[in-house]
This record gives sequence, structure tokens and C-alpha cells, in this order.
Amino acid sequence: MATKSNIITLIQSFLTGNSSKTTWEEHEDILFDETDSILGELYKTTSITDTNASTNVFTEIDSDIIYNLKVKKQGGLVNVKGTIRNNTGSVLRAFESILEVTNLEYVPVDFGLVNTNTINGEIINLSLAVPSSGDTRLITLANNFFNGETLLININYYVGQWYK
Repeated sequence: MATKSNIITLIQSFLTGNSSKTTWEEHEDILFDETDSILGELYKTTSITDTNASTNVFTEIDSDIIYNLKVKKQGGLVNVKGTIRNNTGSVLRAFESILEVTNLEYVPVDFGLVNTNTINGEIINLSLAVPSSGDTRLITLANNFFNGETLLININYYVGQWYK
């Protein structure tokens, strides 16, 4: 469930069952004392393993792009580690999109290039935004990605209003 929905539900259930509470001290548990508090919801850590079979956060643009990613989100910071392999039988060219962020809680704010390395040590840049359309849901190549190559991913980015 989305953080916003969790917070709304938390506030509604607290206010419904505790209408007699009127002091700051009486409201501390909903604000920050409990793990299901507002602060706990905003800064909770979520870890997800995502592959082209599970598609929990990402979906491949081409079914022959094989990925295995560990996605960790704490507050508004997302870390993605793992591999992406080109099994398409051809070279994927610069400006081709390879993945789409399909879980809206993980959509990055607009920013530029991030460096990744292949297993052979070559640097391939990825863009988390397509400059022409501003679509921040697409992860796009900034260099050629050759058939059989595997990218080693370890990137951080911000989601939502956390960055701004």
C-alpha cells in the first residue's frame, strides 16, 4: 500500500478511536513514537528483489532484457543494485529505453545520467529521464549496450518531493 494511503488510514483510525485526546503528549504515538506512526511511514525501509519474472518495480521494454535487481527504499532515497543483461541478439543503441518503472512509489524525480559498468569494466551511462519527453518512468541508455553484455548496477536516486 502506498505511503500516502497508510498515513491517511493511520490518522483516520487514530482520530476515530481517540477523540478525547487533546494534548501534544497524547498524540505523540501517532506522530513518531510507534513503528506505524507518521514518521515511521515516511522513513520506513522497504527492500524488494525484482527480476524480469517478478516485475515488482521495473518492467523490461524488450523481453530479452534480463535483470535481477535489489531495490531498497528508505524515505525518499532509492538504491538499486544488481545486473541487467542484453540477450536481444542485437546492439541496443544510445537513447533506447531498456526498463520502465512501473511501481509509482519508485518513480525518480527528473535528473541526468548515472554511470554503470559492464562486467568487462566498460562504462555505460543510463538516464533516468528521457530528455525529449521528460518521462521519468523510463530508464534509457546513453551509450550502446552490446548483445551478451551485463551491466552492474549500483545507483541511488530520489523519489517524489524529497529531492525538491
